[in-house]
Amino acid sequence: MIKHENTGIFNPPAPQDVDLMRLSKAGRQIAKSLTIAPASRTASSSMRKHYRVEEQTLHDVVKAASINDVNGRWLIENYRLIRTAQKETHRLATSFRNYRTVSDQGAGLLPLPYVVAKSYLSASFDFFTEEGLTGFLNGFQEIHELAMAELWALKPSLQLVLLERVVANAAEPGTSLPVILDSLRTAGECQWKELFESVSIVHTTLARDPAGAYARMDYDSREGYRTVISELARNSDASEHQVAEAAVELAAAATGLERTRHVGYWLINAGVGTLRSRINYRAPFRRKLLDLALQWPQSFYMIGIEVLTLIALWELLEWPDLFIPSLASVFLVILPASQAAVDFMNNLVSYLAPPRALPKLDFSEGIPADCATMVAVPTLLLNERQVRQLVMDLEIRFLANRDPNLYFALLTDSPDSDKPHDERDALVDVCRELVEDLNDRYGSATHSPFYMLHRERTYNASEGRWMGWERKRGKLLDLNQLTAAALTPSP
Repeated sequence: MIKHENTGIFNPPAPQDVDLMRLSKAGRQIAKSLTIAPASRTASSSMRKHYRVEEQTLHDVVKAASINDVNGRWLIENYRLIRTAQKETHRLATSFRNYRTVSDQGAGLLPLPYVVAKSYLSASFDFFTEEGLTGFLNGFQEIHELAMAELWALKPSLQLVLLERVVANAAEPGTSLPVILDSLRTAGECQWKELFESVSIVHTTLARDPAGAYARMDYDSREGYRTVISELARNSDASEHQVAEAAVELAAAATGLERTRHVGYWLINAGVGTLRSRINYRAPFRRKLLDLALQWPQSFYMIGIEVLTLIALWELLEWPDLFIPSLASVFLVILPASQAAVDFMNNLVSYLAPPRALPKLDFSEGIPADCATMVAVPTLLLNERQVRQLVMDLEIRFLANRDPNLYFALLTDSPDSDKPHDERDALVDVCRELVEDLNDRYGSATHSPFYMLHRERTYNASEGRWMGWERKRGKLLDLNQLTAAALTPSP
């Protein structure tokens, strides 16, 4: 809230007072009046110069502000707000070249996000609200769809326009400076992730995912899909919206495994080749190299090391004054040459295929019944003290993650033995009783959150011992087979 010396408390309009219909209509009308052109280096250079001039002018205005002047007091009291907005707009100045442009008779070519921001603030009389901007953008995009990068550029563009208007109004008494500063604060505090998804046509399209998974994913996973769409559109004949539509259509037409009905299968999994063909994707060199490496990963890596090692040896042989070849010296040089080749290939692979987070569903509000999950702890039963500690740890995990659709299980084996059964098998009953006690305390007649799944020893002829098959790996495989069998319908 901002206090004005003469007018008291300034109250921005409440959301219900924002004329969304008028702003939506204004967005459509402004979009109809614009002729959008490709990105331009000239426009980018011009806007950077404009930004530097405005930045210096604003600095001089704030520096000259006086506490005895009404507008000067506004500027001094909101100095931190102004500096924060300047820092955010500085990053925008370095990315103007990435955005489409609009012709302006007085200023030449201007970046599209800047024009949209300026038009919205003019239509809203410098009042910024999330609802108002959403209505304006929805109307605008009925005529011209905005790329996702252009939507993200709206925040710093709005801040830049508002800072320009701070300069224009700072010297004029009785101006709308408090309105502008309040809008600057509101824009900085806006929930931009939610606003972005509310106006993103790509997000709306992917939300029609036939598998229904996209809408249930967490924000980072949804953003990962949208980033892939942006890259595909940038190197194809299709717009971002068209790429998203193609992915949804492919998923809707899929008749194979259930996962092929999820848009992610066509964006980041085995179906991406089909999607690329549909949109006439032209892979850049880095992508071509990565696709080649992924198609033959072992050959790419090993042949790369061999070739680089041979190149290093060849270079040494070309300098006889520095290196007199002999059988012994060649063997001595092979080791550092091969190590350098390995390091180079490791760095190349890391560059071509950086780590990528796995897509995740959003369970922040709880795990739904169709995604019931079991936390499995594979272990050996060694002695009673260890068994009691295992069960206590299981209880701690439960108390820290209480959810009706989350289960906890111990996957147990008895230690290796020279016979099928021995005295240590009594620990199975101890563990079972402790797990049953947990279910009595925390479960109900229809719900048991704790399980113990124990395997009998099998004879391993190569080791001449009775033991749990494949130990830890075997326990997990057996659990997978058990759950898969339970989920498979009977013929």
